[in-house]
This record gives sequence, structure tokens and C-alpha cells, in this order.
Amino acid sequence: MTTNNNTLVHKYIVPLIENIDFDGCENNSNIKAVISKLMTIAKNTMKNQEEPGNTTDVKIDELKGAVILDKKDSKTDEPDKIDKTDKTKKEVKPNKESDQSDENEIEIKYNSETYNLENSNDTKLFVKVAHHDYQTEPLSEKKLIINFTYDNIRIKSNNIHHIYVILQHIYNKKTLIQLSKDEWDYSKWKVQITSDKNLPSWAKILNCLLNRNEFNTPIEIKKLEEEIKLNDKRGWGGERSREVYYKLGFPLYTSKTNKNLKNGERLFECPFPICKINPKRKAIISVSSTEIRCFTCNRREGDQNIFGNICHFEKGHFEPHINGGVDTATHQCKWCNTFYKDKIIWNPDTGKPKFNSYAILRDAPKNEIIDNLKILGFTSKDLE
Repeated sequence: MTTNNNTLVHKYIVPLIENIDFDGCENNSNIKAVISKLMTIAKNTMKNQEEPGNTTDVKIDELKGAVILDKKDSKTDEPDKIDKTDKTKKEVKPNKESDQSDENEIEIKYNSETYNLENSNDTKLFVKVAHHDYQTEPLSEKKLIINFTYDNIRIKSNNIHHIYVILQHIYNKKTLIQLSKDEWDYSKWKVQITSDKNLPSWAKILNCLLNRNEFNTPIEIKKLEEEIKLNDKRGWGGERSREVYYKLGFPLYTSKTNKNLKNGERLFECPFPICKINPKRKAIISVSSTEIRCFTCNRREGDQNIFGNICHFEKGHFEPHINGGVDTATHQCKWCNTFYKDKIIWNPDTGKPKFNSYAILRDAPKNEIIDNLKILGFTSKDLE
């Protein structure tokens, strides 16, 4: 029995394994499945006393990503080999180090404000490379982990933007815009953001949006709510989803930022951060003046406000981020900026306010709302 096993393994199985490239197998289960198939073929070959190493009976669709390196019957199987090559061909040729099987470390210079390789400000990203696997260094397991896969490329990082820096390097692109305009097969595209703790809302949003098969079409907020529940009480209609656009630069548009959308709709243009990346959401002061005054109450910095406190100034957005407004802002004292919150949208040209009645009612005591509705002549029937 021992002799038969040695013969089966060394004479019949080993030559079969030598004719198979296992590099395309995604996990150990796929490798085991391929070897199990080869074991069956080896037993039949030995039983029928055929030539060892003949892979004629091995079918491409049973290889779980593995590739036949050399078949005895070249005329019959040559089309299968060509078809496999075509399926794995990339749109853009990767850099040389991506083809290396030995582990090494590379440096990628990029612009830390735009995350483009173009106009690098000498920021360096250190990446450990092993064949098609890329991992930023250092990598902390205590932080959010972003795992990205596309075809046979795998990238792991703590920073979502570093994934796209590495992709620019692999596909020889200088900007995120250029990278986004390549032809991508999104059936092979997968992004997974994980953590030992509860995921923040922005990570849940990107886990949902980055893995869609179709982009640049309007999506109803109701459908998004059904797919992913956010921590914010206002869900997909609130501030957290808009931060994906304002802070992280992903093209998630609302009816405020894309006039073609209806209220209650969102549009995710593509899975690339092609918009301005503003992680600290710095406001841009658009009103210049030699004397700094509060845009709302007209008090100067250092004056006393209505409560007798010294005025300290902040950058007040004309249209608050909470309403989907842009980054344009002006000088505003801290009290006014905090008090008005999302209750008012200001016209920067006329200085006139437009009141957000929902926000005002939301923060008002319930009994006051009821009393005022009665004064205005509303009845219970009007509220039905």
C-alpha cells in the first residue's frame, strides 16, 4: 500500500502540480480544490497506466483561478490558454515591481493636499510590495483597515486616500482624475473598510457606495436607508453623508450640489475621490474688508455681544454644511455662528436671510409649536 501511495504522489501527482500555476487562486480553499481535482486525475491516470503529467482532462473552469502551464495536447488546448491570457490582461501596464514575487519596499512621492502624484510636495508613502500585494507602512491594526482588491491587485492601508495614491503608481497615472477615466471592470472591484470597533458613518457610506456595480445614476435616499443604517438620526439625508463629499472628496452629490437631482436623491458619480479633498473642512473667506465685523450682528471683534461677553470671531458659512452648502464663508462672531446653526441661509450679496422653517421647529419646544400653530389658525385637520 505504501509503495502504491508513493507511486501515486511522486510519479503521477507531482508532475501534474508542476504543470499548474497556483498564483491566481484567491485563497487556500481554492488551492485545495484544485489539488483535489488533480488527485482524481492522477488516480485515473495510474489506473489506466497512462503517461504521468497529462493535463488533457483538466478543465479551465475547474481550476479556481489556477492556470495550466503546459499541456501535452497543444492543438486541443491552445484556445483555452489564449482565453485565460485575455481575461487577465490589464488596461494599463503596471510598474515592474508589481510583478516581483520577492517582498520589497518602495517609496511613492505624492501631494499630501490633493493626493495626486502630480506636483508632489515631497510627501512620501512607504509601501511594502510582494508580487501584486501592496501594504502601506506602518500599518496599525487598532485603526480602520481598508482592504482593496481589483483583479489580482490587493492593497491594504489605514488611509482610504493612500489606496488611490498606490493605484496611480501601479497604473502610471499622475492624478486621481486621470485614474478615474480609465476603463474599470467594477465586477472585479471591491473595497472593505473594517474595524474592531463600530465603524464611523463615513466608512459605512463608502462600504456601500464604493462597491456598487453602477455609478453616475440617481439613487433614492429611501433605498440607501434600506441598505445601510447610519449612526446619525437623520441618516443619509444628514450631515454624515455629505462629509464624504466635503471632507473626503468623493463625488456624492445632493440636490444642492447637483441641480439635476430631486430632493431625496443622491448621485455617486464614480468610486474615486475626484473632488476637492478638505479633511479639516476649512472655510474660504470670500468677503474682504479692512475692518472685521460680524456679518450677522455687525459687531467688531473685541466688542461686547448682547450678553456682555467679548466677541470672538469664526468663519461662518453662508449656507451651512449641514444643509449641503459649499465652503464659501465670511466673518461671524461665535455666538451668531452657533445660534443660527442651520436655521438660516445667508445671501452673501444682499445680506438677507432665508429661514429654514424645519430647523426652527425642530429645536423649538413642542408646546410653543402647538401654541403658535393655534394662533396662526391651524387645526388638527390641517395637520392630517
